[in-house]
This record gives sequence, structure tokens and C-alpha cells, in this order.
Amino acid sequence: MKKTPKDYQDPQVLYHGLSDSESAAIVYLHRKVSGMLHSWRQGRNIPEADLEEMAEDATILVIRKIETGAFRFDGTTPLAYANVIAQNLLRNFMRKRQVVTTEVQEWDASEAPSVEQYLYGKELQQLLAGALEKMPENCRQLITLFHLEGKSDEETLQLGLTQYTTVPSLRSKRGECMKKLRLLMEDFKRHL
Repeated sequence: MKKTPKDYQDPQVLYHGLSDSESAAIVYLHRKVSGMLHSWRQGRNIPEADLEEMAEDATILVIRKIETGAFRFDGTTPLAYANVIAQNLLRNFMRKRQVVTTEVQEWDASEAPSVEQYLYGKELQQLLAGALEKMPENCRQLITLFHLEGKSDEETLQLGLTQYTTVPSLRSKRGECMKKLRLLMEDFKRHL
């Protein structure tokens, strides 16, 4: 006997329909989640395509949770579970959107580098990359960890990222490496 949307209002019928991958049950769940997302949308500028994607994702996640046994029917309707997932997806969407908007609003064009500064920075990057390429692996690693990745000497030692076991020996070797790097960069500058 073919089930109607009214049949799926019963949480147990909906659960079994979803666990049997009945297309009518899946469509019912998707429509309900989509409607719920649209009602939460009021007052927020959320594109329709993003709402539909959230509804689809929530529906798929519920089906997967049922298939894997992570969600079992215990009286709780799969629709309530889907709504919680959809709420979380919507919150994450709004949070990400808020971060981007804030960054753009706080950006001051006067802080942007001039064309000359940008080109000089690119030239320095190329010089540095070329000079580092010529450095021994040990020196390249020490300079990269500290100056490019921002790792402290203590962190480098704690993680065992180099052969050095004390901060003074690591700093001493990095100092030697920096002298070599400066000489190489000056040499590269002369050849440009």
C-alpha cells in the first residue's frame, strides 16, 4: 500500500520509511526541513540556493545516521533530529558569513600597500625563496620554522622538529644560518 505524506506524520512510520529508503519518506522529510529553514530565514538575507543545500544536507545526514545505526527510533521523530541538524547548519552558515562581513567592513583601503610596495615585497619573496633553496636543509628548516611558520624555539624542541636539543644550540645554529642567508640574498640581488 502506497503511503501518503499524512502517514509520515507518525514518527515511527517516517523512521521505517527512511530506513527502507522510501522516496516518499525522503521527500517528506526534505520538504519539512526546507519549510522549517524558510521560516527561520525571516529577517536574514540568506540565498535560496543555500537554504536548499542545508535542507538537502540535513536530510542526507539523517538518512546516513539511520543507515549506520547512529540514530535509532526511540520515540524521537527523525524530523526533530533533522531540524536540529538544519539549525546547526544554519548557525554555521551565519557564523561564517558574519566573520567575512566583519573582515570586509573593518578593512581600511589606506592600509593597502602601494603598487611599488607590493612589487618590492614580491621581489623580496623571490629573493628569499631563491636564497633558501641554496641553503643546506638544516638551515632552511631552522629559518622556516622560526621566521616563516612562527614556531618558538621551545615549541620546535618540544615537537622534536630538529636535531637540536637545547634552545641555545638551536639559536646559535640559526644565527649562523641567518648570516649565510643574508650573504646569499645579497648575492642574488647583485645578479638581478
